[in-house]
Amino acid sequence: MKEIGRRLEQFREKFGITQKDMEAKLGYHSNGTIISNIEKGSRKLCSKDLISLKTKYNLNPNWLLTGEGEQKYYDQKEHELITLILDYREYGGEVNYVIEKILTKILDKFYAKEYYFFIIPKFKYGNRLHYVLMGILQTSEFEGGEKDSKNYFRDLIEKFELDYCCLKEIKKELYSMLENLDERDCNYILKHTDTTISLILQRISRLDQRLNGFFFKNEHVSNFI
Repeated sequence: MKEIGRRLEQFREKFGITQKDMEAKLGYHSNGTIISNIEKGSRKLCSKDLISLKTKYNLNPNWLLTGEGEQKYYDQKEHELITLILDYREYGGEVNYVIEKILTKILDKFYAKEYYFFIIPKFKYGNRLHYVLMGILQTSEFEGGEKDSKNYFRDLIEKFELDYCCLKEIKKELYSMLENLDERDCNYILKHTDTTISLILQRISRLDQRLNGFFFKNEHVSNFI
């Protein structure tokens, strides 16, 4: 929700639209507080609002929801696809479900070989690799385009620091895993880091988490490695 709000604010500021004016276009009358809450992530942007933003401002809902594509759409095929996405959402579909399915396939590529979760750390890195990866993704502030994605991901791995003896070996493994992905794959991961982290954590059984005392939280990586 915060990413959607941040993109809405970017769009509004780029085209010189005040919160109050945008709110009025959407049919609300609360002096801009509704738009402000959407931008802060404390209020959900509903399908009706998406349709109004598309109609009134030619805003590309696909960009607003995912960060992909242009801020405004011009192509007829893209317009038809966006309409289909909005219809899917309006009639009970969940766009996040589609994003999760795409990211699951990307992670299957990323984890091209099986990485076992060992109870005893002396075996390889145990499940440290997965937690280091989640910690790395937490540091991402990616705002670039698709062509910048893979290099940015590689830089995240390189710059990540942690007082842990196996970090160098884990980084080497992550560099190798990264070669399984293309620019588009990396862009999806970097644009949806919270969802990616959630999906990685799902790969670790609850039993392994309990036995190792690892409970992933939205905090510094040292809290769970």
